[in-house]
Amino acid sequence: FLAVERELRASLASDAARLRDVQQQLDGAKAFVHTILDTIPDPIFVKDEHHAWIVLNEAFCGFMGHSREELLGKSDYDFFPKEEADVFWRLDDALFTTGETNENEESFTDRAGDVHVISTKKALCLDAGGNRILAGVIRDITARVRAEEALRRAHEDLERRVQERTGALERANAELRESE
Repeated sequence: FLAVERELRASLASDAARLRDVQQQLDGAKAFVHTILDTIPDPIFVKDEHHAWIVLNEAFCGFMGHSREELLGKSDYDFFPKEEADVFWRLDDALFTTGETNENEESFTDRAGDVHVISTKKALCLDAGGNRILAGVIRDITARVRAEEALRRAHEDLERRVQERTGALERANAELRESE
């Protein structure tokens, strides 16, 4: 009986040591992945099937103006106006339903009330437990969209000026022909 007890204790000690090693490897792998995610400048997020954020990088937290702790476990409805959250939710539902990666341009109101235009790319994945999760990347394209709009307005203004000048030149030429 004592020999069996010693053998079981040795086996348990060995199992506990292996478990510690596996836990250290797992912790190291998690730290590695979080380090990689946090070095990416674009906001990255992962949502579960209930639309709750379960993984976020630092860029996402900065973009949202909230800490990771404030965001984790929450959904779009906790931070965005209802109309915007409805759009995000609908697009996420479509991804969970079809499994098809989607890319969209969407409007987003930040904490200060400023509206941004964002480009998002979202894909459906499976986590280690086989649960469906949504992984997404955001790119703030507000500056580009505003520049394109300013360029469009400048082009329209230039076209208007050319038409005005062309009309004035045509009238001046007509007057010159009449006077000759």
